[in-house]
Amino acid sequence: MKFFWVKLIRYLTSSKWIPAVVFSLSRKKCDFLAELASSAGLVLTTTTEQHKISVFMKSQIAKLDKEDQNLRQVLFATETFAVGVNMPAKTVVFEDISKFDGCSRRLLKPAEFIQMAGRAGRRGQDDCGIVLLLTGGHFPSEHDLNAMMMGKFT
Repeated sequence: MKFFWVKLIRYLTSSKWIPAVVFSLSRKKCDFLAELASSAGLVLTTTTEQHKISVFMKSQIAKLDKEDQNLRQVLFATETFAVGVNMPAKTVVFEDISKFDGCSRRLLKPAEFIQMAGRAGRRGQDDCGIVLLLTGGHFPSEHDLNAMMMGKFT
């Protein structure tokens, strides 16, 4: 798993598909992925950038300052990050597209998917955004994907 994430982050960087937000639908998994990237020696930000990102997150600033818009980074976040924080990226990666809703696992609802995927390509610098779905070999049916991506908001 570590090799996959290191390779993916290097690919995103070399393809100039950053900044990127990697959404994990589990806080525990999100923390694990961030630690995995860090332990692999992937330096995603400088000390100065780390400080700026920390300040940004703590104050929940709605818009990034001009100097922050050029930060090259990969941000690991839960779906909560997508609501109410203006953090556009070139690429959005879904670590998973199903979540536990308190009773059972289910695919993301259209509103949930669009809220997160909508972060991609909104920087005013991109012709389009890039959204990657990592399914771990459990690829949903075309019907389910269509319902998640194009369905009615509830």
